[in-house]
Amino acid sequence: MKRPHFFIFAIFIIFCLKNSRAEEIRFVSVPNDSSVYNILTWQKPNRYRPVIILDGKWQYRIPSENIRGEVTIPSSCQFQEEVIFQRTFNPDTSLQNHLFRLVCYGINYYCEIFINNKFIGSHAGGYSSFYIDIPKDFIFFHKDNIVEIKVDTRLDGKTSIPQLFQANGIKNTFGIFRSIFLVAQPELFIDNPAITYKLNTDFSRCDVNVQFELYDLGNHLQNLSEDELKKERLSYQIELFSQRKKNLVFKTINKLD
Repeated sequence: MKRPHFFIFAIFIIFCLKNSRAEEIRFVSVPNDSSVYNILTWQKPNRYRPVIILDGKWQYRIPSENIRGEVTIPSSCQFQEEVIFQRTFNPDTSLQNHLFRLVCYGINYYCEIFINNKFIGSHAGGYSSFYIDIPKDFIFFHKDNIVEIKVDTRLDGKTSIPQLFQANGIKNTFGIFRSIFLVAQPELFIDNPAITYKLNTDFSRCDVNVQFELYDLGNHLQNLSEDELKKERLSYQIELFSQRKKNLVFKTINKLD
């Protein structure tokens, strides 16, 4: 006669343990405010590269626990499994001739990113920012777009960076814990600039070398031949300003070669 009671009691314990695990899932969010643009120091926006801030309200779900909810991004959690984040965005039609780049300042640990159910890329490591260029035909301008990020927060202590254990009791931060946004690149843009300079011994002369890569919406201008580049009739302008006097020191206009 006691076995049924014991069986019911065991089921009750399992149910409580399962619920207590769900209760442990907590997000610590940092709501965005009007100063969010000021913290975009990498891939920063300007009048030629407007941004769509994706910080704010997201939906999340945890498949293994059948849990759904809403969270404010950026946020972090201590739950170590797969968490799927999702939200919508609707770009202005004035950006239709732009190439969009998704910029993520920090997602820990491993993530896979989809735009409108199409895979665009993955990344591992929460301590390194990254960006992914989105193919032009992936973005809609007549309806909402869905961005979905599958985040695996598990660290294995062998291949992951950081490892599961860190010295001095430093805690790992999991989830989309830093800002995330879209940059709208113009129809023709430069990327990966590299500036080097060399001063002579008495600082009376400075040689400056500027290199960059040129892209269009098809990402192919850097592969054009010399004759094809001449047909494009492209040129670029370099301006050098004095940081102390805030005035223009030097300007040059060059043809692309």
